[in-house]
This record gives sequence, structure tokens and C-alpha cells, in this order.
Amino acid sequence: MAGLYAGAQISNAQTLKTARDAEISKLGPAGSARVTAIQSFLDAQLGDELGKVMGTMLVTAKHVEGFERILASFRNQGAGSFSQNGRSPNEPSKVSDEAYSKMTYSERKEYAAQFTNGAARH
Repeated sequence: MAGLYAGAQISNAQTLKTARDAEISKLGPAGSARVTAIQSFLDAQLGDELGKVMGTMLVTAKHVEGFERILASFRNQGAGSFSQNGRSPNEPSKVSDEAYSKMTYSERKEYAAQFTNGAARH
């Protein structure tokens, strides 16, 4: 009787592992590392005991993605993402490679002089 029970438990464990592995594969090549990062975060925030309990919730790819969003809000402490766009209002606009290639030597030199470091980035 104990042998049958043990066999059923092993079968159950194997089925769960197969399903979990399938979900982790949905997360791409870094799926396992993503789960490990979340588990490390939970352990650090909640302690090993509670972190381990909360980590049992990571059973689907969607669970992992949800926890990653929570981690992102911790990383930037609720602030929006930062962008450098528009930080240099006095810098002249760049020309396309096509327009730059049609310029004469003197036009290129004049164009380059517009930028603070003296070299045009086209």
C-alpha cells in the first residue's frame, strides 16, 4: 500500500515539474533566471520562510510577469521612467546621412561648427 502511495506521489511530482518547466519555457531562454530573481527578491523582502511560501505562487508565466511588474515598481520606487529626450533645447537638429553626403566640404564644416564639440553627428 505504501509503495502505491509513493508511486502516485512521484507521478504527481513529475507531472507538476513538467507543467512548471513548460511555463518557464514560455518566458524565454532567461526564464529560469527570471524566476530565481523573483525568489531572491521575495526572500530579501520577506525573509526566507515567507519568501519561500510566496515563491510557491510562481506557477505560470503570467505569475512571473506580474511579480516582475511589482519588482519594477520597487526598483524605480514608483517613479516614471526617465528619458533624455529634449534635454538639449539649444542644440541644432541633425541632418540625415543622405543630406550630409550631398553637402560640400565647406557646408559640412559649417554644419559641424553648430555643435558644441565641433563634430557633427549625423
